[in-house]
Order: sequence, then structure tokens, then C-alpha cells
Amino acid sequence: MLGNVLILVISSIAAAAGDRLVVRFEDLPRLLQFANGHVKGAGQKAEAADARTSFLLKSYLPTLKAEAGRERFETGPFKPQTQSYGSVEASVNLFRGGRDALESEARNAQRELADGEAKQTYLQELSDARKLYWQLVYQREVLSLLRSALSQNEKSRATAMKRIAGGLATQSDRLEFEISQIQFEQDIAKSELSIANEQRKLASLLGRPIDTVIETATFVPHDHDDSIGAESLQPERHPNVRVGRAIQTYFDAQSKQAGRWWLPSLEVYGTYALYTLRERDHFARKDRFDTAVGARLNMELFDGLRSASESKAHAFEARAGELSAAQSARELAAQFENAKQELLVTHQLIHDGERNVEKGQEYLRLTLAEYGRGSKNSPDVLSANQKYVDFKRRYAELRRDYQLVRAELMALLGK
Repeated sequence: MLGNVLILVISSIAAAAGDRLVVRFEDLPRLLQFANGHVKGAGQKAEAADARTSFLLKSYLPTLKAEAGRERFETGPFKPQTQSYGSVEASVNLFRGGRDALESEARNAQRELADGEAKQTYLQELSDARKLYWQLVYQREVLSLLRSALSQNEKSRATAMKRIAGGLATQSDRLEFEISQIQFEQDIAKSELSIANEQRKLASLLGRPIDTVIETATFVPHDHDDSIGAESLQPERHPNVRVGRAIQTYFDAQSKQAGRWWLPSLEVYGTYALYTLRERDHFARKDRFDTAVGARLNMELFDGLRSASESKAHAFEARAGELSAAQSARELAAQFENAKQELLVTHQLIHDGERNVEKGQEYLRLTLAEYGRGSKNSPDVLSANQKYVDFKRRYAELRRDYQLVRAELMALLGK
């Protein structure tokens, strides 16, 4: 409750500040639950399914009916008259062949189905939001390194101009750096476009106006002691499996219910009624009151085999849900193991990438120093700068990939 209040306050402040929203990775679950229409809508469906439960208990509660009216009539030899009529009847269900218990079971299965589908929707939206978040952070890191590379290219161009003025280089050196500048500017423009696009997507998922400026971290982190790889998957708790099991339970109950069409229904009832002279040949009003208490037994003898067909069809649908749940469990186990292995490999690649960045930085430093002494030329500087940019971008990509796989693992674990 407190979390929702805080999100409401944060959102209100953001709106007042001109549609700016500071988002941390750990805020995403609360932000989604607070404003995502798909998540909230699925939650409402689950609430609706829950409202239909407790059927068995309610089926044994008394049913009360009342009727009242007034009519003008003419009957037999009597002159036209206007009289009142009315009745009150109470009935209590005693037995319906076990169909009430099966209906209650079916409704409970529908609630489980709706809960599972709501959890599916939430995890899917949350997974999408997490992936968009890391894409946005990654693009901002890339934008920063591209701007830094552009700045370094401009410094190298200035050095080249000095060498040209001293007769140590030619105009082709200047053109080399200017061509590189255009390429970096193009990459920066593409990166800025990607940031704007990812920002719009994330804003819409969080229930915000699509032009909201979302402020995030600008560096993709990597936890060296991540414990998520040591966790184990319990497929039966995953909503994909729960949905299949709920479908199986629902149609199994429906099949059994249809198969009990022939069992009798028994109820007791009591009624108190006032009739008009049209229905009771008594002039005195007090003689037109009836009181009755009794038991009523209803039993169908033949329904044209419709219930047998329905029972068979529902049995097939129950089997379909069972098969779907089993298949989902197998697929989830495979996805989980794949993601864990990918996480381990990516973790190692990140360390390799980090070493490459360090080597690339040292290589660029040495190349710039040698260029200043005249032992290296402009293509060497451009190559060294590009290598350093590529190493840093690859390092950022690996950390992003790590977080994307981690987000997939979190979704599989239901987190």
C-alpha cells in the first residue's frame, strides 16, 4: 500500500515537472502494477473470477421469492371486481446429484485460471519493461562513448592540422579525420533515435504519456556475485503450467457434471399465498389464503444424449489442458537451463571484454603519443580510436546481454 502511495506521489511530481520520470530498475514492478492497463485489466478479471467462487456453500442457502399485484377481472357469474394477490415462497436445496460440488470445483478452477493468466500478463509486461529499461541504459552508455570518441577524433584532427601546417602531413590526413567525424555523427544520430524510441515504448508500458522523458542510469552494471544462477526452477508454480492445470481441472469438473444429468434434485419448500376470486371460489378474503410445506423431487429421464456428448467433449478438453501443462513444464525447464548457461558464458565474456577495453585504451594512448612524435600516421590513430570504441561498445553489449538474460531468468522464476 505504501509503495503505491509513493508511486502516486512520484508520478504526480513527474507530471508537474513536465512529464519527466526517474526510473530505477527496482521500481518497475510497482510502476507496472500501478499504471499498466494490461496488468490492471487482468487483475480485474481475476477479481471477477474470485467473486464467483464459494458456490457450494451458497447453493445450500434458502431461496426466497415474493410476488404481489392487483388486477381487475370478471369470472363466471360474478360482477367485475378488483382484488389484490401475492405470495411468499422459501425453498432449500438438499441434493442435486453432486452437481453443486462439481460446479464449485469448476468455479475455483476458473479463479485459478484467471489468477494464472493475470500472473502471465504481469510477468510478460514486466519482462518487456525490464528489457526496454536495459536497452535504454545501454543506448545511453553507447551515446556517451560515441560522443567521447567524437571528441577524441576532433583533438586528433587539430593535431593533424598542426602537422599539416608544419609540413609533416598532407590534406588527406585532415580528410581522414573529417570522414571519421561524419561517421561518428551518424552513429550518434542513430543512437539518439534508438533512445527516443525505447523511451516511448517504456513510457507506454508504464502507463505514462509517450513523450515522457524517462531518466535512467547511464551505465549497465554487472554483479560479480550474482546469486540468481544458483536458484532452481519449480515449473508447477509457473503460470504457464498453472493455466494448463486449471483448464484441466475446469473441464474435468464440467465433464463429471454433465455425466450426472440423470441424478435427481431434492428440495424442501414452504409457501404462503393470497389468491383472487378468479382463482379461488371464496368471497371472503380470509378464505383465499393458502399455506403449504413440502418436498419436491425432480429427475430427468432422457435428454436426447446431449449431456453424454458434452461430457465426452469436456473430457477431451481436460486432457488437452493436461498435455499443455506437461509440455509447458518441459519447455520451461529447457528455457531455464539455456538461460543459466548463457548467463555463465556471458559472465566470462564480460571479463574478457573488460580486459580488451583496458588493452584498447592503452593501445590508443601509445598510438597518440607516437603520432605526436611523428612515428605514426593518421590511419593508425583512426584505427586505434575505432578499436577502442568497438571494444567499449562490445563490453557494453555483453553487460546488456547479461542483464537481458537475467531478466529472462527472473521471469521464469516468477520474480
